Amino acid sequence: MNYQSPIRLFEYCNIDYKESLDIKKVKKIIGLEFSFAKEGYITLENLDYSKDQIFKEIERDDFLQRFNFHLQIWENKSLLNFLERQEINLPILGKWISLCNKQNCNFKPFISPYFAYSINKVFKKCLSSKNFKLVNEWLDFFVFIDTLQDEFLATESLKNFLIDKTHILKNVNKNTYVTKLPQINDWLNEPFSNFVNKLPESLNDQIDKLVTELINFSVEIQFENKKLCYQIIKELKLIQNINEDLKLLISENHKIYKKKNISIRNIRNIRKRDIIRFILALFIIIRFLSVINKGVFTDKEKNSIKNFKEEVNFEKEIFIENRNKLSTIHWDSLEVVKNSKIVMHKDVKYFLILENKLNQKKESSVQFVNNSKYPLIISIPDNDNDLVDFKVEAGRNLSVKVNSNVMDLIFSLQNKYHELLHKENKNYIPILISDSLDLTLRKINFNQSGKIIDIDHPEGKDDLSVIIETDSNNRSYFYVVGKYDWIAPKKMFMVQNKIIYNYQYLPEE
Repeated sequence: MNYQSPIRLFEYCNIDYKESLDIKKVKKIIGLEFSFAKEGYITLENLDYSKDQIFKEIERDDFLQRFNFHLQIWENKSLLNFLERQEINLPILGKWISLCNKQNCNFKPFISPYFAYSINKVFKKCLSSKNFKLVNEWLDFFVFIDTLQDEFLATESLKNFLIDKTHILKNVNKNTYVTKLPQINDWLNEPFSNFVNKLPESLNDQIDKLVTELINFSVEIQFENKKLCYQIIKELKLIQNINEDLKLLISENHKIYKKKNISIRNIRNIRKRDIIRFILALFIIIRFLSVINKGVFTDKEKNSIKNFKEEVNFEKEIFIENRNKLSTIHWDSLEVVKNSKIVMHKDVKYFLILENKLNQKKESSVQFVNNSKYPLIISIPDNDNDLVDFKVEAGRNLSVKVNSNVMDLIFSLQNKYHELLHKENKNYIPILISDSLDLTLRKINFNQSGKIIDIDHPEGKDDLSVIIETDSNNRSYFYVVGKYDWIAPKKMFMVQNKIIYNYQYLPEE
């Protein structure tokens, strides 16, 4: 039912409600006001009050207790506007939840039917505008729903949404799904597992039906749209409130698709590597034949051949050590992404590219931790895209601010025989971190029932760390670490990300 505060009408009728109320006197004053009202309604602030409605509330046996709750809502304007007008500006949950404390235990049964009506209206608005992020946040407010009947009312729009999406998925196949993509992608583009996991238990049957159709849909398009298929399976794997048979089926499908996905990447990387090696081999053969035609090797040419052999050996060493190592995701720790350790050479530059389209921050912080025995040189593009060099001595750290959308960082170990050159003039190894990685640090606080209370974005922390170390054999290596500062149940969230190690040989001209 829609809420209307009786206090607004009391103030209009000049009823002193701050002292003890005389119910008979209140009814008499209000009845007199309605006798002058046109069409039997009194309109205040665009809200229509009827005599029957207000008398039904006043004549309740527990009205005096309920009036205290009306007062609390009246004093909390954000809650009042939500209940009366379904305003969807998300408030701070803590300001509302305090009304349901132990000393005020009857407040929740009082507000529940009003809250159910309003939150269902909010869900309907959000879903029609495809604002699923806001839906996720409002799902935390189910703490105000007290009865199953109220829960049914509160979830009416959500249930209709699930039924509609289930129907769409059920009626598409690999030949027709493209025409339905706008209706499917509008919520699959979001991490929908968070949304589904927060739905109340009364929707579990409908959730099972939706998940079943999502599984069938992913199987149907596995060859037509591998990216979407794998994305769906990854999100399904994170859904908790489904039956065990579905969980097992999702887990098996996830293993199959993940294996296929990695195999395809490896084949592509091997093909690219073979092409590069073929070009290099062709280049050296041509050089070799040209030298034979001259009949003699110059000292410069001998050194060139020697350097080439060293580079080929170096290339082989790098690939043997790293070719099959992709990123690892540590769900049971705060460490979200960490690439394999990569051996460093003093005469090679390392080029770190981070394309981060999801992160809306203008800047991110990257920390270089130099635990090696050698100085580290870092080149970072400034606003004019000119490289600026920084030196980090052994045992020291350096945090720098970089553009969040494209991080373009070059670093190398320094020695006395080699000065750092720009990437156009020197071999380098690029390390690519994909654009689906959101490095925004966040701290998520939960209440005892596992509902989100608030999300904090702490400042002054490093989004990304590049760790450089030296082992007992004086061999230097580095690895990249991205972390989230999470206080959350294990495996409750997933970040779509990958780190791909790639090597590219650029011969000097």
